[in-house]
Amino acid sequence: MILIAASLVAIGHSVHVARSNIISSNTRALICAAHLARVAQAAIIYVDATAAPGGSGQSWATARQDLQAAINSANVNGSDQIWVADGIYYAPVIGVDHGFKLDRQVQIFGGFAGNETQLSQRDFVNNVTILSGDVGDPGDRTDNRQTVVRVTLTTSSNLRLDGFTIRDAWGTNAQGGPVFPSAGIVIADNSSPTIQNCRIIANRGHPMDGAGGGLFFDGRSAALILDTLFEDNSAGEGAAIYLDHSNQEAIFPTIERCRFIRNVAGRAGGAIANYYDHRPIVRSC
Repeated sequence: MILIAASLVAIGHSVHVARSNIISSNTRALICAAHLARVAQAAIIYVDATAAPGGSGQSWATARQDLQAAINSANVNGSDQIWVADGIYYAPVIGVDHGFKLDRQVQIFGGFAGNETQLSQRDFVNNVTILSGDVGDPGDRTDNRQTVVRVTLTTSSNLRLDGFTIRDAWGTNAQGGPVFPSAGIVIADNSSPTIQNCRIIANRGHPMDGAGGGLFFDGRSAALILDTLFEDNSAGEGAAIYLDHSNQEAIFPTIERCRFIRNVAGRAGGAIANYYDHRPIVRSC
């Protein structure tokens, strides 16, 4: 079931550029130089769950073991890439927040065997890279992380999460009540990442009062959700995707070429729950 309360019509706008606003050749050259400088500073950080602790992350042979540490080491405003080998990476707790914290402009790719030299060589279908909330006793979901990935970057960004399985978030507190916001992925207000080639599976919000099992939009966002599978997620509303009804700022993600399988909502929106004037664009799903 898809619960959509707003029109999914993309509206085009014409733009007039005054002559005084035309960029000069000198300014254009400076912009190009700055861009080239950023590209030159970009790095690849390697992560492997089987690596020895203390690696620098500068190669597969010296890969970092800790994914969050690799994220923290990336250039805040740069275009670094993080290549993550297959395996299971367990979501941490940072302060009072659960989950891997994505707070900088970085492109994070999963699906590597651990010997690739080119991004095109990865195989995220067979080299499964899992971000898991199943900490504590294996199989006991009540002690799982409430959120696996938390996107908090609030600037126009180059942030990408690509080629991961995100699973086993449990958005219920010790007394059995709902936790807000919680989901496999929580996208904070003003965050607009690209999430592509991912599997968001087996995440659970509270079956009646909780919202957003797989993906929770907590505020304004123009995120791109592409080529992603939502499977076996559950919540009271928006089992796969929930656009926060308590935040009336426009949420307008593009959800394209995604699949929704066996997502179950206790009240409404087995696939997507949308309220107010939010304007998700859903195509080819």
